[in-house]
Amino acid sequence: MFKIFLKDLNKYKKYIGKNGIILILTTQALWALFFFRISSSIFKSELPNFIKKPFLLFFVIFQMWIEIAAGIFIPYSCTIGHSFYIGHFGGIIINSKAIIASKIKPFNEFVENYNSILFLKPNSEEYISKKVVDLLSDHKNRLELIEKSLKHSLEIFNSDNILEDNISFYKPILR
Repeated sequence: MFKIFLKDLNKYKKYIGKNGIILILTTQALWALFFFRISSSIFKSELPNFIKKPFLLFFVIFQMWIEIAAGIFIPYSCTIGHSFYIGHFGGIIINSKAIIASKIKPFNEFVENYNSILFLKPNSEEYISKKVVDLLSDHKNRLELIEKSLKHSLEIFNSDNILEDNISFYKPILR
């Protein structure tokens, strides 16, 4: 549960660029995610109901406070993948049966750290021209880029990998 919240926090650090403690203290979406992660892990746990229910009641009270303070409602019964990011303030209500996935193949980004694609600045004609000329004039680099792109695409869109990733994600939800 805390590992998943840390992945959420890292996503905020990446997008906002601030220290984790500052983000936790000032970002209302992280408050909502923190209480969601705890209450959801309790809800999905194997604890007996007589233990689970009082804890969930406690977290529902916090959830109502966050809904009033931040305008964000994330029920503990929904399912949200790791690295979840809420990009705006307030007016966010998630259905209790929602499944929100992140980084599940083939839906996650398939561009891998500049290794298998040529990135261009769209508003710079000079930059685009230079990159295209460089690529066309360097046969070895072009073939290497093509090979990496093909290998990466075949790995990501391999039906066995996609099936395995989806089964491992949905299995805990469907129990």
